[in-house]
Amino acid sequence: MPSKLTAEAIALAVYAIVALRARVPGIGVLRRLQFSAGKFACRRILVCISMAVLVLLARAALLPVWPIPRPSIYDEFSYLLQADTFAHGRLTNPAHPLWQFFESVYVLQQPTYASNTLLDRRWLWRSVDGCWETPGLGSG
Repeated sequence: MPSKLTAEAIALAVYAIVALRARVPGIGVLRRLQFSAGKFACRRILVCISMAVLVLLARAALLPVWPIPRPSIYDEFSYLLQADTFAHGRLTNPAHPLWQFFESVYVLQQPTYASNTLLDRRWLWRSVDGCWETPGLGSG
């Protein structure tokens, strides 16, 4: 499996070649491609949808090189707890009987088991988590 730096270098080289070839005058194929791209650019909604699909396909193609990140900071675990709580249709979770042994920096154990941060991107994560059952797909 190639390293991340190798993948970036290959992608950069391909982009550079394409950009340099597009600037060479007298190439009929590129002129026709430029004309079709200009007509395509006039359709704003289609361009927006195409860009969204392109981003999703690019992320899916890069999953073997850059896998879904695992939470490593305390507040990320807090976000995942809140997203999971919302995905189950609750605002908080019932407190665990042995809550003293599960204390964490950003998680409240009493009176209920919940995140102590305000609502922000967890609402988006909840919608994505409900669709794909993988929290990393909502965090890009």
